[in-house]
Amino acid sequence: MRTVKLKITSTETWYPEVEVPDHVKTDDEILEFISDNDSVCTDNIYDSCSWRNTCDYDTETEVVGDRNDGC
Repeated sequence: MRTVKLKITSTETWYPEVEVPDHVKTDDEILEFISDNDSVCTDNIYDSCSWRNTCDYDTETEVVGDRNDGC
């Protein structure tokens, strides 16, 4: 037996839904509205637990070293 070192990379993506006024059309306008408007709870938007039913996880495992070869 030997010990190897692994690298685990996990990307978490979620898809919150936010109401914006009809006149807010472009992606830039939407992002500006969300960041500048106090009525939008950004803590909720960026809380993955609030949106766990929409979460998508991508995990990658890679071997990065072997103790027996000097790493």
